[in-house]
Amino acid sequence: MEKSLDERWGLFGGRDGTEAAWFCERGEEEVRTMSNDKPQITKIEAIGIIISSIAALLSAFIAWNQNQIADQQNQKQNQIQIELQQIQESQFSRELEQKYVEIFYQEIVSGNSIRQNNALTLLLMIQPATGEKLNQWAKQSGLLTVKAKEESKKIETQLNSRIINSRFRLFIHLGQVNSRPVLERNLLIQKLESQGFQVVGFDNKSDKYGPGVDFFDEKDRKGAKKVVEIINTLLPPEATKLIVRRQNVMQREGVLGIWF
Repeated sequence: MEKSLDERWGLFGGRDGTEAAWFCERGEEEVRTMSNDKPQITKIEAIGIIISSIAALLSAFIAWNQNQIADQQNQKQNQIQIELQQIQESQFSRELEQKYVEIFYQEIVSGNSIRQNNALTLLLMIQPATGEKLNQWAKQSGLLTVKAKEESKKIETQLNSRIINSRFRLFIHLGQVNSRPVLERNLLIQKLESQGFQVVGFDNKSDKYGPGVDFFDEKDRKGAKKVVEIINTLLPPEATKLIVRRQNVMQREGVLGIWF
């Protein structure tokens, strides 16, 4: 038969449960003692752990910051190299233009139709404004033959178109997305500047949304279309063609962005 509570307590020496209560209290003390015997982290140790964690985070931040600085320095060096190359190319262009002017004069005064036509064609290889002045001089000089006068009119039309295009400033982004083809930098400069456009900057940024020519003012739409036509003729037949894109961002008139 199951013993009553008082009987069970009596097993420990008293029916009033005094000794049983004492035993329970002792058990609780033992449990507390065992808990207190577990190793505790001191304040000094905790501070050490915190300092170590902060030091690790600080080291990671310093490494990240150094990488950022290195990237910025590389970008600056690349930009300086691009600017130096542009200066050298500009200087070479001026020297070459001087040679063209000398040849132009010699050929025009020759009175030979073929030589005059060749000289007029040279005007398309120099700055449009300079070419226009030389063409006007040739027309007014009275030295042009009948055939050369006809050629002069054709050249004048092309030069006027290039003078209109010269108001545009082109920024070309040469970053590649997936397998999209990106044209060679010097080829782009040669083709675009031959039509009067001014290439003023490059970088390696890319546009994941697709290739295109961005314009920021409705007055620049025709210029953007012309740039698209020029570049698309240079791309492989299977390549995704550039499109004209109006961007609702504040930007100076005449600025165009080219993305591959």
